[in-house]
Amino acid sequence: LFQPNSTLAIEYIRALNNAKSQIIPIALPRKNALHSDKDIKGCIASASAIRLSLYKGDTQSALSAVTGQTRAALLACTESSLKYRCKLWEKLALYRLRSISAQDIALIADTSEGLENAIIKAAMKNTSLDSIIKSVSGKRYPPTRIMRIICQLMVLTEKTSFNTYIRILAMNDRGRGIIKKLRQKATAPVITNFPDFYKNNTDSAVKACLDADISATNLLSLLQGSNAAGDDFRQKPVYISAG
Repeated sequence: LFQPNSTLAIEYIRALNNAKSQIIPIALPRKNALHSDKDIKGCIASASAIRLSLYKGDTQSALSAVTGQTRAALLACTESSLKYRCKLWEKLALYRLRSISAQDIALIADTSEGLENAIIKAAMKNTSLDSIIKSVSGKRYPPTRIMRIICQLMVLTEKTSFNTYIRILAMNDRGRGIIKKLRQKATAPVITNFPDFYKNNTDSAVKACLDADISATNLLSLLQGSNAAGDDFRQKPVYISAG
């Protein structure tokens, strides 16, 4: 019950109960590869193990644990470019942590009880994200929580709610029907045309979330080797045909 995926499942069930949802959860045992495993064991692996294998240059092990489009995308990447992206991400994160105040960090979700001071102190003393996370984390603050805070700091300047809209990324014919029903029943706006929605939105909470999305996409573009910004305004939802 104390494995990461088990505690996550418990939180999902609590959320379903609080919402009085009609969804019936089904428990599926996670075998061979737990959330925190760093090694690839056969054809099943955690996402962390796959990323670590790619970073170390063990591409074949990583490819053995993925299928279809994921394998094709990984084959299109060179080992040097993957390492470059990891190093670039680390440099950007270190710069961000060293250029903001403890008060800025305290505004982010998941930060409490002076954790912001510990993060600032670690960022000034350490030269890698791993060493920062290790020096701050412990029984009280697991490594995943510290990484979540750092990721939020890369795109946010204040605590932001991420349940303000439903953004459609891809659909098939069945999905189109579901989207039509969503527009009729959902309590949050459904976005299929990002530029129009962004231009016409007047809700400040929604705008804060949209701006965070845009910042995250722009950051990803830089990490992928592109200097172009604003992909959110150019990329339409992907339509997947039955054929």
